[in-house]
Amino acid sequence: MKLWLVVLFAASLVAAWTAEDYEIFKVNDRVRADVGEDVTFYSWLDVSRKATSAEINKAYRKLSRTLHPDKFRGKEKKQKEKQYQTLSVVGGVLKDPERRRRYDYFLDHGFPQWRGTAYLYSRFRPGIAGTLVGLWLLISAFHYLAVTVTRKQDKKRIASFRETIRREALQASNGLPDGQDRKLTTPDGKSFIVTGDGKVFAETDDDTRVEIHEDNISTKLKLSQTWFIRLPVAVYNYTIGLVTGLTLDLAQDDDVPSQNQSATDGAATATASGSSTRKKKPRGKKIKLPNGKVAYAKA
Repeated sequence: MKLWLVVLFAASLVAAWTAEDYEIFKVNDRVRADVGEDVTFYSWLDVSRKATSAEINKAYRKLSRTLHPDKFRGKEKKQKEKQYQTLSVVGGVLKDPERRRRYDYFLDHGFPQWRGTAYLYSRFRPGIAGTLVGLWLLISAFHYLAVTVTRKQDKKRIASFRETIRREALQASNGLPDGQDRKLTTPDGKSFIVTGDGKVFAETDDDTRVEIHEDNISTKLKLSQTWFIRLPVAVYNYTIGLVTGLTLDLAQDDDVPSQNQSATDGAATATASGSSTRKKKPRGKKIKLPNGKVAYAKA
């Protein structure tokens, strides 16, 4: 039988359990825990399963007199109080024909493993505050996971782009001796320097070199960068903060895009698309690279 059919069948059984069934499950567990593992409702009352209602009433009264808490003291009194309360529920089950029929059914077919999700929810049902806290934690976890995955993808993208620039610069300036810096200019005017030791730098407008490397992107988030902190801070700022004028600012904890990252992102976009968002006068010798792209090499 396929797994989903088994799950569907089990779900239909769980859905068929009523509140009375759950009460039978609970009191059956209590009897087994307080009186004995193999004790049934009938054996506890010392009657047979075919006992009449009159016989059950008589046995119930007799046992209730025996277990009455007023006859005991100290720890034994507390134990008998607990059994006395359980006996009251047992008597209610066996005195009701329909509930007794359901109990007999589970005796014959076995009691299910019923303490699952539905039971836990019914017993520990969260209120509005609990639900909001649960959503807050769930959203925070998803946000942390999404940002971490995105940053890891960015690291791979930057690493791939760096290797592409290094390879194309070497191909475009094949005549230069080893150990010399090589310069590559993309069609949109962005310039990159590949040094003799293989490092890749982007040149800014003021001729400053910024190294391109995937390690400049951190995959680790500070706690203050997650929604675990930012969501309650935002709620505070838009409620109490608006009234008092005292707001919390977490901007200093943001990852401010460095000049390195900005240059890399812009260059990666230009190289990946092969198009130019702004045109500059070509510099140096125009070279068509083996991959079909056009670059301008300059010694």
